Amino acid sequence: MSEDQNSDSSTSESEVSACSSSFDPMKVLYSRKTKVPVAKAPMFENIYQFDAAQNKNNEIIPVGNSELVQQREEKKIAEKLQKEKEIEEFNKQRFSQYQGILEVMLLL
Repeated sequence: MSEDQNSDSSTSESEVSACSSSFDPMKVLYSRKTKVPVAKAPMFENIYQFDAAQNKNNEIIPVGNSELVQQREEKKIAEKLQKEKEIEEFNKQRFSQYQGILEVMLLL
């Protein structure tokens, strides 16, 4: 506990301000004085997700947006069903020319 109190007392406002030139990310992690510049900023679980979001990769959804996750999953399921249906139809067309031959061979 005393380490936490010491770290807060030795932390200046400029070191925990994300907009400051003397910003220290390690002090922000352990300080209780941390202020988030944007209150509704999206929260990501790791650096990879943050980087993907910055690169406009819409596969990564910030924490707390469960409705977007649900919509994405429903879209994936619909696309998968559509693709399976297209493959099934393609295979029917592809093997329809052999259907008569197969029936004759089964009768023999």
